[in-house]
Amino acid sequence: QGEQKEAEAVPVRCYKVMPMDFKDDLPTMGTIKGALEIPLKFEINGVIEAINFMEGDVVSEGETIASLNKKDGQLKVDYSKAKLESAKTQALAAKKKYEIHKNLYDIGGIIKAKLEEVELEAKSASEQAKAAEVELRSAESEFKKTNLIASREGVLGTREAEAGEFVTPNNKIATLYDIKEVFVELGIVEKDVDKIAIGQNVLVTVDAHSGTTFKGKI
Repeated sequence: QGEQKEAEAVPVRCYKVMPMDFKDDLPTMGTIKGALEIPLKFEINGVIEAINFMEGDVVSEGETIASLNKKDGQLKVDYSKAKLESAKTQALAAKKKYEIHKNLYDIGGIIKAKLEEVELEAKSASEQAKAAEVELRSAESEFKKTNLIASREGVLGTREAEAGEFVTPNNKIATLYDIKEVFVELGIVEKDVDKIAIGQNVLVTVDAHSGTTFKGKI
């Protein structure tokens, strides 16, 4: 009986089962975007004189990205400086005139009405000098706006204007991307959606950095 049972035995294959990590690679393509995207525009109208970058260049805070033709801006500054100097001279002359009339009034040489008239002239000349100073600061401020300055470190995107082109504050020159933190937008086909969950780790490679792998999370 024992030999008969042994002859009837069915051979089986056994496997040892144990838990383990399973990696299912899901290659896909996407677009990298900066956490902060700043449109770069001039604050004043003008003709672009120079653009100092190429797409993808890294720029530092305070670096000049582009500049407008400065001829008109410089003329305004020069005119305002000359106007201020003239106003200061007139104010000084009016002050001297007031001092002379004040001395004459003190010794009884002129009436009070004449002194008050000269005093008003001196005050008016002083106010004109102050107005000319404000006008100069305004002209200098406008002149500085002929340069488009990077407000922070980042990478420059597509260039949307060229040298020689007339632009206004509505025209975007380029976009500055802050790359201290970036997002990657990926397209996942519907049949693979169940394989994706928030918190999963992702490995990203970029053509511009061949051989380097960046880590991220969904």
